[in-house]
Amino acid sequence: MNAHLRRAPFAAEIERLLEIAPRCSWRLFAAGGNAERWRSAQRWIIRGHHAGTLLPEGCDPMALRWPPGTCIADITEQPGALVQGLAMALVRDGVEHAVLIDLRDGTRTVHVKVAPQSVAA
Repeated sequence: MNAHLRRAPFAAEIERLLEIAPRCSWRLFAAGGNAERWRSAQRWIIRGHHAGTLLPEGCDPMALRWPPGTCIADITEQPGALVQGLAMALVRDGVEHAVLIDLRDGTRTVHVKVAPQSVAA
């Protein structure tokens, strides 16, 4: 479906982790400068235990294909439009539950969960 989209950085590592531990969550870094985001994501890649990715600075979240599963994202001080686009892209790509956290403003923490499909009678 989203084969034409470029994969998020380290998506392959996240997919390998999910094969080993399907209920494991992964981290997404969308706050700070680009170098900080890359360092944070790389620190989360611990083979078989943790995995992380990032939204490159200035990149539209809808332009990337995100791994499925469960995600915890740092969206500190990011504009609402970017946060909304990120939430929509995560759901589009199969994330079942995401928590998008602003570490400086707790009122901006967002839970994204796909609603179960109802079955027609």
